[in-house]
Amino acid sequence: MKKALLLLSLLTLLNGCQIQYDGETKLVVTGKIQDELGKAVVHQKVGVTVGNGGGFFSNYDQISYGFTDDQGIYTLIFPAPKGEYSFDIELNSDDSQLQQKTIIAKQSNFSNYKLDLKATTLYFKSSITSLSLVLKQLAPSKQLKNVVVEGIFATPYLYLTPQVDDSIYFQTYYSIIKNQNVVLKYTVVDYSNAGQETNFVVSIPVKADAVVYTLSY
Repeated sequence: MKKALLLLSLLTLLNGCQIQYDGETKLVVTGKIQDELGKAVVHQKVGVTVGNGGGFFSNYDQISYGFTDDQGIYTLIFPAPKGEYSFDIELNSDDSQLQQKTIIAKQSNFSNYKLDLKATTLYFKSSITSLSLVLKQLAPSKQLKNVVVEGIFATPYLYLTPQVDDSIYFQTYYSIIKNQNVVLKYTVVDYSNAGQETNFVVSIPVKADAVVYTLSY
């Protein structure tokens, strides 16, 4: 009996976590997909997944999907969820030649119930390599901050609302386009010298092979 009540309670809780939708309000996502040569990516599947974040009771629905037309343009229309949820717009999840790309939006990114993503460029996988940063602290009195990498990236995830990150850790892996010079900017704080800050700018050449750069501070 207790097991039956426990199961019933769990099912009720899970049912309460289901995403609820407003049948009267529709959201529209539109945009265009092109490759790095500027050529339209046609008949490409595009999908929208609605989610409520992580956790044990997280829930996700693929609420809509469609295909790009002969000009690479797509338009998806779907009911709006009740509450604040995230929207994962998957522009390419099955093409073997082009990179995968997912754009993460929130309902606040929509204007008049519409999200226009304009043109999104997908790079050929053969054009992509990687940059890895190895952080090497030379003295315990020195701290690294404001690490910025500038270049042409093939980022698989794009957040329309900037992520808040209060951690002291930095991104150390980047998917980047081959044959370019990447600019690395960073600041070193020296607490043995009254917290003096020194800014650095380094140019890192990138060819075809993966690059590993040691940042000593």
